[in-house]
Amino acid sequence: MPTTTLGAFADHGATRLAIDDVAVADARTVLDQLSAHEIDLDAVTAQLEREGVESFTDSHDQMLACIDERVGALSRARAS
Repeated sequence: MPTTTLGAFADHGATRLAIDDVAVADARTVLDQLSAHEIDLDAVTAQLEREGVESFTDSHDQMLACIDERVGALSRARAS
């Protein structure tokens, strides 16, 4: 984190408790409701992970193809 950000926070920032016992209890209630509606959180999580990795891989492959194309163009330009 940049030191300017740390300095700004030290000057006028404030911390607060974001997760308390009520928030945890509320989260457990939501998870119980998912289960009651036969929503398999593990399956949903696995699907999202698969789709995320696939999306990242596709983007990475596109980037590598673009780099290869540009390297080829530069090589051809230098050879001319």
